[in-house]
Amino acid sequence: MDIDTLNKKIKDIIADVLAVDEKKVVPEASFDTDLAADSLDYTALAAAFEDEFDVKITNDELMEIKKVKDVLDILSKKIDIEKI
Repeated sequence: MDIDTLNKKIKDIIADVLAVDEKKVVPEASFDTDLAADSLDYTALAAAFEDEFDVKITNDELMEIKKVKDVLDILSKKIDIEKI
């Protein structure tokens, strides 16, 4: 999987789980303020990412997620990303 595909899948999952317009899901968007996510949303997102990418997101990693770009950073380390 390349980084662009990963980014698109992450964006799609976030928009779907949080029921927000995909245009709002940008790297610098804050889950709390820009996307209005609460603690249950974080849990739902983690479960969706784990299911989609067959990875485990630890509680410590979940606590590090503040912005959309944080998800990309965490998942790109766990998934074999093809370098172009």
